[in-house]
Amino acid sequence: MNRRFLPITILVIIGVLFGANILAQRSDPGSPEHYQSQAGGASTAIDEVVKFDLEIELTDDRELEMYYWRDREGKARANLEHWDDRDRDEESARREIENLITNLPPLTTKEPLTIIQATLDQLEISQDELEEFDLEYKLADGFTNKIDLEVNDVDDDDDDDDY
Repeated sequence: MNRRFLPITILVIIGVLFGANILAQRSDPGSPEHYQSQAGGASTAIDEVVKFDLEIELTDDRELEMYYWRDREGKARANLEHWDDRDRDEESARREIENLITNLPPLTTKEPLTIIQATLDQLEISQDELEEFDLEYKLADGFTNKIDLEVNDVDDDDDDDDY
């Protein structure tokens, strides 16, 4: 090899190695650049959902209530009460709830913790903030489910067996 091409060859090799290193860091699945839900998979089509009632209470007493249902004509209706106190008309509430539903795993799953985790992920709620989670839904084929989770029952005065 000619000596005058040696510095150019070394610079090209360094550039290729540097570029490969950057690409390897970007494609590393262990360090995602964006938030990824731990619960993934297929979703439920929105036209399959007849009723979807979600109530979440956080440890700091903030609450979220989402109600979605179909009226007798089959029109989707919605009501959303969010701790941010932002006024939402029925249309924006419907879109927000439909977005949540379509980003959840199939509601027919036999894995309630998967649905809870996916819901928390979509709403950007940390598990350690959660005090109560109540979800009840019905699908067009008649499938119904209710998921209730209460965390840290020590503040509940109705039950004297708390330790």
